[in-house]
Amino acid sequence: MQSTTETRRRTRRRPNARSRQLMDHAISVFAQRGIGRASHAEIAERAHVSVATVFNYFRTREELVDAVLSEVESYLYTLACQVHHADQSAQACIEQFIERYVDAAYEHGEYNLIALEWGASIRDDVWPRFTQFCERMLALTTHTLQRGADAGEFNLLMPAQELSQLLNSLCFPACQMIFKQPRPPRDEVKSFMLRASRLALGVA
Repeated sequence: MQSTTETRRRTRRRPNARSRQLMDHAISVFAQRGIGRASHAEIAERAHVSVATVFNYFRTREELVDAVLSEVESYLYTLACQVHHADQSAQACIEQFIERYVDAAYEHGEYNLIALEWGASIRDDVWPRFTQFCERMLALTTHTLQRGADAGEFNLLMPAQELSQLLNSLCFPACQMIFKQPRPPRDEVKSFMLRASRLALGVA
């Protein structure tokens, strides 16, 4: 007689592969359930492993949250680092970041959803880390803008750091556009961000 309880299939994985698998599922759970409600049990359910297995990799809830936020920060910071370099004009760096950010939000939007919530979670357990992450992103954009101004690409209409904050803040209304229903075409979101960034830079 067949058991009415569905037995989870467990496959042996190398530690690195299992860690990657659990992180992928953790990102999905955090994006769907939120930073404050995601649990080890839900990750185990998605990954078809025991809850104890998840606790082997993330020993406490605090450790789980820290690992997920580290993953999101690394993903978005790497995305920015790939375009902010001296081999192209400052304006091209800004516009390439917009292109890649919007593409990433459409293709791997769970990271952006977590970051969007993280940026609105003014709590002692997560907010200080978010501000540090923003400072890292701000430093990249500020350096690029100052380089562009020094090269005569554009005249800064405000200090480079303040302008960087303005440009980086465009990610929030972009996410509001991307995650509403019905979802707009990605070119519409890119157009909004590009036009806003050019207005801020004072370029055509």
